[in-house]
Amino acid sequence: MSSFKRGLRNLGRNRSRNLLLILNRRRCCGVVKNIKVKEVSKEFSFGGQIVAALREATFDLEAGNFTCIVGPSGSGKSTLVNLLGGLEGPTAGEIFVGKIPLHRFSEKELTLYRRQSVGFIFQFFHLIPNLSAQENVELPLEFNGLPKARRAERARQCLEAAELGPERFHHNPKRLSGGEQQRVAIARALATNPPLILADEPTGNLDSRTGKAIISLLARLAREEKKIVLVVTHDRDTARQADQVLSIKDGIVSRVEHTA
Repeated sequence: MSSFKRGLRNLGRNRSRNLLLILNRRRCCGVVKNIKVKEVSKEFSFGGQIVAALREATFDLEAGNFTCIVGPSGSGKSTLVNLLGGLEGPTAGEIFVGKIPLHRFSEKELTLYRRQSVGFIFQFFHLIPNLSAQENVELPLEFNGLPKARRAERARQCLEAAELGPERFHHNPKRLSGGEQQRVAIARALATNPPLILADEPTGNLDSRTGKAIISLLARLAREEKKIVLVVTHDRDTARQADQVLSIKDGIVSRVEHTA
C-alpha cells in the first residue's frame, strides 16, 4: 500500500474517532442549542426512476422551541424526520446538530447518535407487550450499559415527567389506555436525556382530549427542559400550539412560520 493510501485510511479513522469523541462529550453535557439544515435533498430510486422526496430544505431548529411539520401525505415529512433522526443520510446538503456534522456520519456513528441524542415517539407506541411500563422505559438505558438500580430510578423519573401515575408503572401495555401508553412512549424517549425529540403523528391514534394533553406535555418538555421537539402532524390545532411551523409540499419546505 502506498504512503498516500495509508494517509487517506488514517485520515478516515481519525475523523471517525473524532466524531465519536464529540458524540460522547455531547452525551455528557446533554446540551445541543440548535440544529441547522442547509439545502438538504433526499432522493430514492424507485422502479428505475429517481424520486425526489426532499428538495433543498433549509431551516433551523432551536432548543426550547416546540416545532411542528405540516403537509399532505407523501410531502416529505417522514423523510425529513428520518434524516434528523439519523435513520438515513441525505443525498445532498448539510445537517449540523450543534457543531456535529450529521451528514458526514458513518453507519456506526449514526447508531451511536440515535442511541445517545435522539428520542423517538411513534403513532402506534411500539411498546414491548410483555414488559411493564417501567421496564419499557428502562430498555434504552440497558442498551447504554446503565446499572440496574440507576435504570430503575431514571425510568421512574421519566414516567413521572410524562405524568403517568405511579400505580401504573408496573402494568403491561395491554392494561394501559392509549393515552397512558403514549405517556410511556414519551418517557422512553426521554430516558437517555436526548437533546432532540422526534414525534411522528403522536396523537394520531388517540381521542382529541387525550391528544391535546399529549401535545401540551411535549410543548412543556421543549420549553421547560430546553429540548428540541419536532412533531409531525396533520392537525392544525396542534400546529397552532407550536413556536415554529414548517410547511412541506412536494418535498419542498415552502414556509417557515414563527408563531411565538
